[in-house]
Amino acid sequence: MKVAVTQANYVPWLGYFDLLDHVDLWVNLDTVQVVTRSFIVRNRIKLLSGGTRWLTVALEKAPRDTQIRAARLAPGDWHTAHCNVIRENYREAPFLDDCWPWLVDLLAPRPDEPTLALHNERIIRELADALGLAVVVRRASDLVPEPTGTPQEKLVRLLRAAGGTSLWNFRRGVELGLYDAAGLGRIGIPLMKQEYEHPEYSQLGGEFLPYLSVLDLILNEGVARSLEIIRSGSRWSRQ
Repeated sequence: MKVAVTQANYVPWLGYFDLLDHVDLWVNLDTVQVVTRSFIVRNRIKLLSGGTRWLTVALEKAPRDTQIRAARLAPGDWHTAHCNVIRENYREAPFLDDCWPWLVDLLAPRPDEPTLALHNERIIRELADALGLAVVVRRASDLVPEPTGTPQEKLVRLLRAAGGTSLWNFRRGVELGLYDAAGLGRIGIPLMKQEYEHPEYSQLGGEFLPYLSVLDLILNEGVARSLEIIRSGSRWSRQ
């Protein structure tokens, strides 16, 4: 079984959905620490005037070692503020009006998702469904509730609990040495590294800017074309 083990990011970039497109199972890694100013809690959209702006999830104050599964969403209308910023900067986007009711509903937290892990996971599920991807998700906290050992030992336990026969993940994590490819190979689990080549598409606001939230693609090109565009940049290598 092809498995991805990664955190649920907030309205992720195109390559995140390329990863989901290639695996049989996504393990939502909700048992690691929340990193402030990371893509777990924020992502970028493009300003109509050019440049980018961060959309950041508001969280309740918590100790620095709080895990993603325990990080609670702050009360308030911060998600409405995200919608307002999107509407202001994508008001000329061809597909804003078609997507608007869906987008407002997408970003609004549900009563049954008080934590960042659950909120982001549901958003990713709904985005994947809109794109036409069938995504199967299991949470790390359900597979290995109390992980112990080295990072590599924790990863192997997760992969075995999930029935994984190969691990697929992002270029940066592989190049930073977060995964021991040789060690995984010795237990018969090959490591696949994403080599995503970001495609260009119609985009408002002047010069094309890559690596934004997938919302930028959807609002500019429409959901019907988005998966085809995402797949056009897909490249993978075995480590």
